[in-house]
Amino acid sequence: MAKNLTIQNEPVYNEQMEALEPTTPAHADYFNERYAQLLNNGKANRRDAKIFEDDVNGGKMRLGMENGHLYYEEL
Repeated sequence: MAKNLTIQNEPVYNEQMEALEPTTPAHADYFNERYAQLLNNGKANRRDAKIFEDDVNGGKMRLGMENGHLYYEEL
């Protein structure tokens, strides 16, 4: 049975990724590291896209929906 990649609970978006070169070993560990980073970035994007900054007071809040109800929380 195939093993799933581990995704962090609170991932940090990371734009730095080492480029693969013709001399890079074609081993699953190298590819899995990059796939995991892309999945973590996607999760961070989904979470952070819900954060808004108040343009008057500078406060931050997160908006979302849970069980059919809209919610917001101050950060």
